[in-house]
Amino acid sequence: HYTAEPVIPKDAEAKGWGVVPPRRSGWFGNQTWRQAVALDMVGFNFSAVRAPADRRTGEHLEGVKDPLADWLWDRGLVHREKADGALVVTCPFYGEHTPHEPDDTSTVYYPAGTNGYPKGRWICLHSCKERAQAEFDAAVGWIAQEFRQAHLAGTSASTAVSKARLTKAPVGITAADLLLKTFEPVSWVVDDLIPDGLTILAGKPKLGKSWLMLGVAVAVASGSDTLGRTCAQGDVLYCALEDTQRRLQKRLNSICMFGDAPPGLTLWTEMLPLEAGGIDQLREWIGAAHRPRLIVIDVFAKVRRSKGGTEGIYDADYLAAAPLKKLADETGVAIVIVHHLRKMAADMDPLDAVSGSTGLTGAADTILVLNLGSDGLTLYGRGRDVEQIELAVEFDRNACQWSLLGDAQEVHLSAERRTIIDTLRAETEPMTPNVIANVTGHLPGSTRRLLHSMVKDGEVTRTARGKYTLPDLTPPNIGNKRTS
Repeated sequence: HYTAEPVIPKDAEAKGWGVVPPRRSGWFGNQTWRQAVALDMVGFNFSAVRAPADRRTGEHLEGVKDPLADWLWDRGLVHREKADGALVVTCPFYGEHTPHEPDDTSTVYYPAGTNGYPKGRWICLHSCKERAQAEFDAAVGWIAQEFRQAHLAGTSASTAVSKARLTKAPVGITAADLLLKTFEPVSWVVDDLIPDGLTILAGKPKLGKSWLMLGVAVAVASGSDTLGRTCAQGDVLYCALEDTQRRLQKRLNSICMFGDAPPGLTLWTEMLPLEAGGIDQLREWIGAAHRPRLIVIDVFAKVRRSKGGTEGIYDADYLAAAPLKKLADETGVAIVIVHHLRKMAADMDPLDAVSGSTGLTGAADTILVLNLGSDGLTLYGRGRDVEQIELAVEFDRNACQWSLLGDAQEVHLSAERRTIIDTLRAETEPMTPNVIANVTGHLPGSTRRLLHSMVKDGEVTRTARGKYTLPDLTPPNIGNKRTS
């Protein structure tokens, strides 16, 4: 991380370090000049910044511009602007606050020229007020942006060398060597359902997605089963970003049957956007956890990056999920993001109904879709390591528990058979396939095929006139060619 302007250490020679050229200062723990990194900034004009946004109404020094203030505005990090020009923001270090809650009045950023500050100034009323200004800049992503611009905008020979180093060719492997390699088997958090990597769980509102993932979180943290599948025990972080602690307590009491909650389950009700420090917060939790295994973000819309003005929808969606995919791959922790589902057409592939473009589903390793159809609730799944699944599931709202009914096709087929049997039982006379289809609401063709199978299984009887009835309702001699 680097400050926004070159710094010359005046006492370098006095400390025996020799002549130190102008450099971008870095903070690496003890913030000594010996650890700073010298960078050639020739060819980059740091004064070439765009005009301040019209939305700023505070008093400014004439001719002073503050691109960092625009950066905060553009990314939705500003809650409001105060009369003196201060921008009220969420502190990127709110985890150090007491209590651990981001107070929207405790942290402000004064743009250059406001409140007597010629340059921008961060002020926080909590313990993190001792942090350097550059640390605040870095935590909201500003330093990374400036650093990237400095490298990509330069035209000097030294900048070209820097570009060459940044574009170093990746290390490859021959096909023959690859075939000889031995890899560990796929690691599952929930057997045959949620593997390592990034998973999207999408569903329509109010279907119980949050109940499902909270149940999975409890099962993984305790090493128990969920949906009839074994879970790999480990520490779990559940980010319930649309809930309060009161609501989470009520839900946990229902899921845990008023027993003890697993100690390895941590719950957050708020976090920073991913590009404004959220990824760092997740990485810090992973580093502090004893055995990190699963992170659930419910819902993704609360933390995803906003679309850039020149970005296409596909690129914006892909880049929104990419940081989580990278974090999951680097750390081996499974990450599940809860997302929404748009209205599905009858012939639509369930995975195509995930809200957004295919850029979002393309970035993920596994896609799970929870959908309510005429046959009931179905959990579809497909992914790089997951065989295509289609499971019939059920949510008991009284017990607040999800259960697996079985393969969706078999379960739904059984439901259609029960519907036909109930229809025939309600009639005293045999019925034609078309009439049965009209009563049950099923397609005539599928009804005929199902009736044929049911005759073989002895569930229904076919009369000589091509009608169907239950075996115990078949009238005498109705199946004979001759009548008395």
